[in-house]
Amino acid sequence: MTYNLWNYGGESDIDNDREDDLRLVIGETDPDLLVVQEVDNEKGYTRFLEDVLNHTEENWEGASFKDQPDTDYDIALFFKSEDFDMISTDTVDITSNWGHRDAVEFMIKHSESNQEVMLYGVHFKAGSGEDDAADRESEATKLRKHLDDLDSTSHFFVLGDFNVYDGEEEGFQKLVESLEDNDGRLFDPIDAIAPWHNNMDYAKIHTQATRASYNGWNYGGMDDRFDFILASKAIMDPSSVNIVADSYTAFGNDGTRCCNEAINTGDNSEVSSDVADALYFASDHLPVYIDLTFNHPDAAVRKNNLAPLPATFELGQNFPNPFNATTTIPFTIYQESHTSLKIVNLSSQVVETVLDGKLAPGRYTVNWSGENFVSNLYFYTLESGGRSVTKKLILLK
Repeated sequence: MTYNLWNYGGESDIDNDREDDLRLVIGETDPDLLVVQEVDNEKGYTRFLEDVLNHTEENWEGASFKDQPDTDYDIALFFKSEDFDMISTDTVDITSNWGHRDAVEFMIKHSESNQEVMLYGVHFKAGSGEDDAADRESEATKLRKHLDDLDSTSHFFVLGDFNVYDGEEEGFQKLVESLEDNDGRLFDPIDAIAPWHNNMDYAKIHTQATRASYNGWNYGGMDDRFDFILASKAIMDPSSVNIVADSYTAFGNDGTRCCNEAINTGDNSEVSSDVADALYFASDHLPVYIDLTFNHPDAAVRKNNLAPLPATFELGQNFPNPFNATTTIPFTIYQESHTSLKIVNLSSQVVETVLDGKLAPGRYTVNWSGENFVSNLYFYTLESGGRSVTKKLILLK
């Protein structure tokens, strides 16, 4: 999860007053990895860890803090040590301007699978002026150059407060556009690159601002998508680290607040009134989160151990679809049972049994390779606990 903490230092009356709100928001989202922006130097980092995350339990740790001397608005990572191990923390030089932030690289390892992932925390230059957009473009260009030097199979995310108003802004395009070297190219997991500002069509993914006005200041209401989690190609393709389908969430956004309306105005259909109020007072940004699967590279069936146990039997749509060579099929089962997943052709013949065995309750993903099959429409059928569901997939070579 990424969350802009609205200049949290942990010592002012305002900070102390909103710590209960921050605790409620963190408790409701329950992330295992949390990248934050706008912690006020190391004192804010320490206070957030002690007074918010570990207020009642000692299950959070912080990655080594990288103080950026030219700004008080720092970036930090917090993680649950039972699930992850820290490998390193480093800074990527993307700016030399006073008050601006470099990117921070956090390398982590998922304890159970031993999969390594890099998280790049960013907080690009704010502002709607041409000079502000030019600064963001410069920062993004330098970050993309760094990412392009990574191996093409690297699993990495760039997440944080991008401060962009439009998907066509040059700074944003520097990160997501196809270039001669695409090892560092980033992808929007929900494929919603658009003119987001004051655009009702994208109200559901707006993250800023939770307030229309606050203490005499005009914040603008829920009219911008400033906060992102972007992923590398290795994560978007079927691999040992993947995003759970349909899990990308701007927490608390019910899609009805564009534009210039606060997150707690009227009834919020996504969260309770207490949580909506907490989002309002805790920060001027909404947190954004995704669910991930971490698996051994040779695992045929991958279980998402980070998400809560499901209460439903469900077969998700394969992705990508149409696909060439390999696709990922997500599903959930709510009781331990014999489970099978079969690929069927248009003649109702089973062409391959992808899975056949007993599984515990959970969310799973399975890779299927169509390398030895012809381009065509196929069906995939999940059977578990006496229930069955079928969906279509398209192999297109």
